[in-house]
Amino acid sequence: MKRIFSCIILAAITLAACRKEPDPVFSETADQRINRVLNEYQATLAASANGWNGEMTTKNNVTYRFHFSFDNANRVKMFSDFDGTSSSVRKESSFRLKALQQPSLLFDSYSYIHILSDPADSISGGPEGVGLNGDFEFSMDSVTADVIKLTGRQQGAKMTLRKASAADLDAWQSGKWAGGARIADLSKKILNYFKRLTIGGRQYEVRIDPSFHTITFTWRDGGGNPQSHTTEYNYSADGLVLTEPLQDGANTISRLSGMTWNGTTLNLSVNGATAGSISGAIAPLVIDVNAGRRWYQASQQTYWRGTAFNIKGVWDTYGLWKLENFAFLIFQYGSQYDVFGFVFLESGGLALNFGLGTDTPNFTGGKTVFPLLGELGDVPPEAMDAYLKTAVKFINPDGWWFIQTGPHQFDMVDATDATSYMVWY
Repeated sequence: MKRIFSCIILAAITLAACRKEPDPVFSETADQRINRVLNEYQATLAASANGWNGEMTTKNNVTYRFHFSFDNANRVKMFSDFDGTSSSVRKESSFRLKALQQPSLLFDSYSYIHILSDPADSISGGPEGVGLNGDFEFSMDSVTADVIKLTGRQQGAKMTLRKASAADLDAWQSGKWAGGARIADLSKKILNYFKRLTIGGRQYEVRIDPSFHTITFTWRDGGGNPQSHTTEYNYSADGLVLTEPLQDGANTISRLSGMTWNGTTLNLSVNGATAGSISGAIAPLVIDVNAGRRWYQASQQTYWRGTAFNIKGVWDTYGLWKLENFAFLIFQYGSQYDVFGFVFLESGGLALNFGLGTDTPNFTGGKTVFPLLGELGDVPPEAMDAYLKTAVKFINPDGWWFIQTGPHQFDMVDATDATSYMVWY
């Protein structure tokens, strides 16, 4: 029995030794295959002589346009319709192609595309700490010679690159795209918070949010009734197009184009035919007389957070955010006095150590005035300058216009000349 068992083992070993190894399925290793694919994608990106037209749609469903020119040295030159600068000044940075579970395109040095992900609200215009939910690292879903589709690796933003023509590139290089994006720079050109669009004998107040590509029109109709219309917009090579046109009786506004700046006024064309202009104003066209009171009544249920004063186009003019551990400004209702305070991060929590005590506001003609009762707490020397300037501004005797911009957000605009404002949320 032992001899038979040994023969069986010997036969098995002999058969195994004679068995042919199967041919490999691939002629390359996994690393060789992925490197070959990355090299092919690199060649595709660099092969377009006029670059690529890019469209990124963020998680918030806002679309931003780019133009990219890639080379074989991992450098990329780009334009973006984010604002007047990014649409007219070409910026160079670096990129990489890398295998991260699947081939990925990474913009690995700061450029226009990073603005959409920047958590600083002073840069992106999005919520502090969040940004605009864009991406700068993308998985490459599909690649052809003419179209490349990508998905953001962090926020899931969708971006499509389409091979550009010479005319596409020229539209960016010649400044045509900058013409439309100039409207995003209105706050830098027109220092008044209120901006008035005049078309013939009609006037509309416009509030533009270039970060989220929305525009709000406020006006009075033929019967004197207040009206408002908010819509998203997209840029074209010569202006901007409203997603939902404004209807005001027989008047329709669907496109603004041909924008030129004359030093005080933005001249433009409405629907490509009617001349119009946007200039500054010191008071709202339609005064919401109860806005300040609504804001104050809400403070009796919870407190308001404030960002910092934006004065004549300069965000955080008094440098609050330069103070170590500054968190936000606060307005809180109190039975004996209200508090306008300065909140800091302290020992892992929030601390309100100094501020102003104010009396019940005066509400007159849509303006809100905060009467001073006294100072609260001890102000450290390093915060004294920012504190004094901010406090004096807050108790402005001319008062403030309150503009409701969301379900729980108001802009507080100075009623002196409307060149200062603060956001409460």
